[in-house]
Amino acid sequence: MQKISSHRGCIYSLDISPNTSSSLRGPVIVSGSADKTIKIWKLQEKESSVFEIFQTIYSDYGYPFCVTISSSNSMIVVGFEDKSLSIYSIQDRKKKYKLFQHEESLSSSFLWKIQLAKNAQGFMLSSGDGDILLY
Repeated sequence: MQKISSHRGCIYSLDISPNTSSSLRGPVIVSGSADKTIKIWKLQEKESSVFEIFQTIYSDYGYPFCVTISSSNSMIVVGFEDKSLSIYSIQDRKKKYKLFQHEESLSSSFLWKIQLAKNAQGFMLSSGDGDILLY
């Protein structure tokens, strides 16, 4: 067992990509926390069983309630407290898109889960109001 610590608040969501063919050399973990950060973890170069922080993203949009990583380790999608989604490129470490949800479709509920399509051509969202949104 390995304990991975770096967040300063409870962790709301995490995901792992088992892809071992990306330039990040092995599986990648992404986590979203009450400290309003999203952390991307990769295997250390020297020890292949220990994870280290590859990138920290600081949120301007509130708490990152849900996170997911593409199977190719190329992007992460984050659902925030303000009911928005952001898509980040892992390789160039930049935000690519920010999408706002229609207020009436999510009422006062937060985004709770994101699931990317297997072909990375779309994603699904769930929220506290019982809706599943397909994109």
